[in-house]
Amino acid sequence: MGHVGRFGGWAVVVLGLSGVLTACAVAGGSADGESAEWWLGDATPDGQLLEVATLGGGCSEFVGWVSEADDDRVHLQARWESTDADVCDSMLRVETLVLDLTEPLGGRELSGCGHEDCLALADEGDEHQSFPARLGVGGPGAVVSGPTDVWGIEPEGAIAWQRPHEGDLQSALDELDVLDEQLTESEAVGPGSGDTARLEFDGEGTWLEAVDSATGELRRRIRVTDPEAPIGPPVRLDDTRVVLGQQQPDRLWVVDLTDGDIRELGADGGRVQGVVDGVVIAESETRTRAIDPDTDAVLWESPRASGGERFVVGDGALAVFDRDVGSISLLDPRRGDAMWTADVGTPPGVQVAALDDRLLVTSSITLFAFDAATGEPHGWTPLLPERATTVGGTHPPHAER
Repeated sequence: MGHVGRFGGWAVVVLGLSGVLTACAVAGGSADGESAEWWLGDATPDGQLLEVATLGGGCSEFVGWVSEADDDRVHLQARWESTDADVCDSMLRVETLVLDLTEPLGGRELSGCGHEDCLALADEGDEHQSFPARLGVGGPGAVVSGPTDVWGIEPEGAIAWQRPHEGDLQSALDELDVLDEQLTESEAVGPGSGDTARLEFDGEGTWLEAVDSATGELRRRIRVTDPEAPIGPPVRLDDTRVVLGQQQPDRLWVVDLTDGDIRELGADGGRVQGVVDGVVIAESETRTRAIDPDTDAVLWESPRASGGERFVVGDGALAVFDRDVGSISLLDPRRGDAMWTADVGTPPGVQVAALDDRLLVTSSITLFAFDAATGEPHGWTPLLPERATTVGGTHPPHAER
């Protein structure tokens, strides 16, 4: 049997053409309640927690999932039924399910996905884009936020608390006094009482506004560009400065929020993926570059991989995730060298954060903890939603439960 947790994530946005045609043909043309194609999105290393997804729409409506298990296999079906509508919706929809088997999958067969091995890798050429559970430092350890729940993580990587966010993650984090900068792509919030950098767009161009984080008072408004190509969100460089990136053409700016000074770097930039140890990681359409914003030097660069290798920037960490082999490597941000490599399985995406002497890594349903200096694994924890479905019976769409 194939490796558990081969591909996918909690929200699959893009499928390759062959995958779309397969799923759409089954779902769109099925009879009432007929089973449709599904795929395994992610799984914990022991296979107890599975995340699955199905694609459909058109003249079909999603009914729910049906699961059953015995000593030999776990069988799962995604059920769609015809709407008999005269005009069909042109939008395809992805429906997902987190299924708790209550015990490890073990040697049991996982069946019902519509192809020979439900745990196999996607066909070559299929593209999958997913969103791992978001990971950010704060609270005082780290915070992980998924589609339905938010978890507080202790510095060593154990879960301290968990709560559903009822679809309003921002309110839940505000109540817990936790900052998740990924929720607002137009702002970079300063440490302590520092200024918030906020992007504004109008017909004249792009403006960066420095706003007092405590009072909301507008301190200054800085014009960055004329109306040309979109600019990525501001990323905090240090206590007083932010960095902005742009693709097509590839450009970078460093802006001082205290005096409004704006300096365009000469090095080709791109969208800013993050800042690690004062090094700006920027990604263009063809390359990833590490740039010293003070000397304007490109420290290293790498072509954007067409396969499974991708750079991941998190709180205080730069890593490269190779989906093809299921590994993550912690990189030296100034040299680009791998300091160590560890196994995390093969989900399509991960997030990372450095916390004390640990490197935390999330897929969509698993939290891994490694020694930040050596890569020695310190175990993994399932990110089990409070309302995860257990195997057996019928499971209607989440919104109808």
